[in-house]
Amino acid sequence: MHSPDASPESLLQTVLDGVQIEPRGYQRRIVSKAIQMFRGECINSRGKLDPAANSIMIESPTGSGKTTTLYALINSV
Repeated sequence: MHSPDASPESLLQTVLDGVQIEPRGYQRRIVSKAIQMFRGECINSRGKLDPAANSIMIESPTGSGKTTTLYALINSV
């Protein structure tokens, strides 16, 4: 388990270490943003912090790596 103040980038690296993929830039952004959302670190359009998310919906084209990336995220949380 990671410390609560670990950076999204270090968490992302931990997530991807267990997966045999070469992540694309957009996959890194998805996982990084998801981690921020779960931690309640996202700033909304009004400049306020949103509360921590309980769930996140991600949609993208078939074959884009959603399942692999999100499976790794779930295993690291």
